[in-house]
Parts: sequence; C-alpha cells; structure tokens
Amino acid sequence: MKKIIFDLHQDLLHPLIFKKDFTKDFFKFNVVSIFTLQPWMNDYIETSDISEVLRIIETYREFAEKNNIIIIETKKDLKRVLNSNKKGFILEIEGCASIRDKYILKAFIDLGIRIFTLTWNNSNHIASSCMDKNDYGLTGFGKEIVMKIAEEKCIVDLAHSGRKTFYDVYKLKVPFIVSHTGILEKPKNRRNISYKEMNMIKKRKSVAGIGLGNLFFERKMKKEEVLKEIKKLIKKYPENLAVGSDLFGLSEKHIIEGLYGYKEIEESLKDLPDSFLYLNAYKFFEKNLP
Repeated sequence: MKKIIFDLHQDLLHPLIFKKDFTKDFFKFNVVSIFTLQPWMNDYIETSDISEVLRIIETYREFAEKNNIIIIETKKDLKRVLNSNKKGFILEIEGCASIRDKYILKAFIDLGIRIFTLTWNNSNHIASSCMDKNDYGLTGFGKEIVMKIAEEKCIVDLAHSGRKTFYDVYKLKVPFIVSHTGILEKPKNRRNISYKEMNMIKKRKSVAGIGLGNLFFERKMKKEEVLKEIKKLIKKYPENLAVGSDLFGLSEKHIIEGLYGYKEIEESLKDLPDSFLYLNAYKFFEKNLP
C-alpha cells in the first residue's frame, strides 16, 4: 500500500518551470515555497519585489488548476485531500521581505498563502535570520505581523530564523513550525536547531520537519545512516517530527544519494511510522487552519 507523506518544505518552482522531464509524482501533501533570489555580489539575496512574489503565487495556482491539485487553504481542503485520490499544495512565502505593511500581508493571505517563513538567510525588517551575527529577533513591526498572521489562522515558520527570533515568536504563543531543519544536541550550523528548541516545540505541540540533506546532519551521510538518525529522533520526539525534505532546494554537495526525488524518498521512508510520515503534520494543520 502506498504511504501518505506530508512534506513541510519543497522549493518546487525552478524544476516546475525549467525541467522538461519533470514528473508530477508529488507526495499527498506538499508545502511549496514561494521564494525568489536575485544575484547580489558573490551570493544571492531575497527579493522584496512584490510583483515577483505575485508571479510565483500565480505560477503555482495555474499549475495546480491544470493538474487537478488542491490548493489547501482550510481544514475542509485538508480533509478533502486526505479522503480523495487528489494531492494538495500548501503555499508558503519563504522570506517575508516583501511584506511592508498589514495590507500586503492580508492580500497574500487572500491569495491562499497559509505559511509565512519570516526570513531566509538574510535578515529583514521583520526578523533576524540564522546567518546574521546581529541576532536582534523580532522587530516591533515583526511582532505586529506575527500576531496578524496568527489572527488570520495562518502559520509562522521559523526555518532559517535566528535564535532570538525563535524565542521571541515562542513568547508570543502563536502557532508555528520549523519546516526544514536539522535537530542536534549542540548544532554548529546555525541553520539547525538544538534539543532545547525541540523541547520547546514539543511543549507547544508543534512540529519540525527533518531536512533530507547533509547540512541538516552536519556531516556527509549515506542514506542508511540518515534513516538511523531519523529513527533515533522519532523515538525522542514521536509526536513532533515530520518530513521537511527541502527537495530541489539543496546544493549538490548536500544531496544524499537515494534521498533526492519523490519516488526515492517515498521508498526509503516507507517503513517509518505514519506519525512521522504525515499524521503529526496533518494534525497540526487540522488544528490551526481556518
């Protein structure tokens, strides 16, 4: 029997547009990232161009309509996907630099965005990112935006956030997830979270998605080693872990052989418990979506 998978993070846009041989063999539930990068010096920076964000939203919506994929905006949509042979997308803005006021936020919500990742690897006027040495947390405006997201029954995502941003959001007692991350006792990579943060996620009855790339385990890994590590974490946090593959968002050096594609992930994870594969994430969204 085919397993249900709820993936908390995919950077699906580029393969959707550019890969001619791209298959449409998605998971049952797919959180897809609305995210744009623009060249900046020797790196990339998140764009704050609203028109770019709108184009990406519409690209996903058009693709979903043409391929009979449900855009999940409500509890009813969530249940409809579960109880049918259809698949679902939840739209997520990754990096909120384009949100300059509450009216832009509301417009994005009206277009179906249900998850807001506050930062990418660059800090912005809302919050500090994990890659910024000046970890200032939520700004005053950021607190207003986070509370508005919660008021609208949407979800804050703390992937890529700085530690102080994590703690600031936690103190506000709003629903949040960490969609794609590594979970280690003492992480060296600021992209990952510690057992301390994971215990806070557990206390808040939230979920964290385990990223399926070397950077999330902080060493080069074979598939078999990854599965062993995931099983250990599931034993420690049985109700708070989910898949957060970061599919299509990993650089070549971070790809784990045998864990980079829908069929490969599905086959590799099939013996893991349903709680991890989809139920923990499903229950969280069932509780928190409008």
